[in-house]
Amino acid sequence: MNTDEKKAYLDLHIATVFFGLTAILGAKITLTAVVLVWWRVVIAGIGMAVLLKLKSAFKKISKRELKTFLFIGFVVALHWIFFYHSIKISNPSIALMCFATTSLFTSLIEPVILNKKFQWLDVLLGLMVIPIFGFVTNNLSDKYFLGVIVGLASALLASIFGILNKKYLKNHDPVLVSFWEMVSAAIIISIYLPFYLHKNINLPFWPSGVSDWFYLLILALGCTTFAYILALRALKVVSAFNANLIISLEPVYGIILAAILLKDYEMLNVDFYIGCTILLLLVLSYPILKRRFYVR
Repeated sequence: MNTDEKKAYLDLHIATVFFGLTAILGAKITLTAVVLVWWRVVIAGIGMAVLLKLKSAFKKISKRELKTFLFIGFVVALHWIFFYHSIKISNPSIALMCFATTSLFTSLIEPVILNKKFQWLDVLLGLMVIPIFGFVTNNLSDKYFLGVIVGLASALLASIFGILNKKYLKNHDPVLVSFWEMVSAAIIISIYLPFYLHKNINLPFWPSGVSDWFYLLILALGCTTFAYILALRALKVVSAFNANLIISLEPVYGIILAAILLKDYEMLNVDFYIGCTILLLLVLSYPILKRRFYVR
């Protein structure tokens, strides 16, 4: 392994740790999921705009493509709102466990969206998730069970926008596309936000104190803009297969960080961690098995 490859793998692991940190930051920030996501997309969008300006990478795209990216941004906004709501009503470990199913959702949904053939391995692994979640949620309280449902909805939405990005991203700078997706998410949430705050008049809009602002800036600029740049830089050197395998470790890093920083283990039973370990092994084995059986 040469120096460039070592640097690329280090970049990927750092990016993945930042991705895993999003759940912990979401739990730390006192804002509700809707308001938190609004701040995240606005600040991240500004960060990406500055980056694009520095790179002189602002380019025209067709109205049809813009509409597509704006729609994907809407899905991204929903995904993040569900993800952080799952954290708020349960905890980061629950949300991250659910997020680990994104690749399995993708394996089942991608053939439908991209008009591809179903593969037996995808269906088998997808079905194996059902008893695992049954085992994990068997002894959870109702509050955590609702967090699982919302978290799975978040994972489903993540798989949808991931597939759509893969389909339409080919001829564009990923940062440019992400910028327009952030703009879309910000616009859509901005339309809904006044009604949401009017209905929930006691909920805060502004981050509370220095700590909220600090966590929010790390979330938007560190875990979104900076981590994304690291991942894209690494992809120039590392194969897509190895990159996806490392990024699949996001829930692992996140759950470990949640246990250390938030002591989530005090609120969860042994069944959760056994089921979670099985699920993560399933997710990590998927790309290896797929390469073994389908790539010639």
